[in-house]
Amino acid sequence: MAAIDHSWREEAECRDERVDVFFSSFGEGYAKGLCAACPVREACLSYALETGQEDGVWGGLNSLERRDLFRAATAGGRPLETVTYTTRARSTGAVCSAGRTEEGWGAACVTHGNHATARSRTDAETAVSRPQEWCPECAPIAAGLAPKETSRKG
Repeated sequence: MAAIDHSWREEAECRDERVDVFFSSFGEGYAKGLCAACPVREACLSYALETGQEDGVWGGLNSLERRDLFRAATAGGRPLETVTYTTRARSTGAVCSAGRTEEGWGAACVTHGNHATARSRTDAETAVSRPQEWCPECAPIAAGLAPKETSRKG
C-alpha cells in the first residue's frame, strides 16, 4: 500500500485555522471562502476523494457535494480520474467539474450526471462554465425555459 502524500497541507490557506470551522455547518461558508483562495485546493479535494473523507469541507466542497461529484464522475463508465476544477455555472446553476479521464479530458455536470469529452484541460475547464452547450438538461435552463438549479439531485 502506497503512502499518502500530505505535503500539500504545508501550503494550505487553512493550516493555522481551527479544525472545527471545517466540520460544522456554521463554519461552512467561511471554510469555503478560505478554500476558494487556496493554492492547494485541488490536492485537498483529491485527498478527500481518495481517502473517503465523509465529513467536513475539503477542497471547497462539503460532504454532499463530494458525494455528488464522485457519483457523477463515476457515472457512464468514464470516471474523472483527476478533478482539476469544480464550479457552479452562472448560466444554469448546475455544479460541474472538469478532469482527466482514461480517454483524455472531460467535463461532468454533477447536477444532471452528464459527461462531455474535451480536447484539452483548458477546453474541459471552459466547458464547466457553459454546460448548456453539452448537457441536455442545462440547455433549457440557460434558454430561460426552466428555472435555474438551486440544489443538486441526490
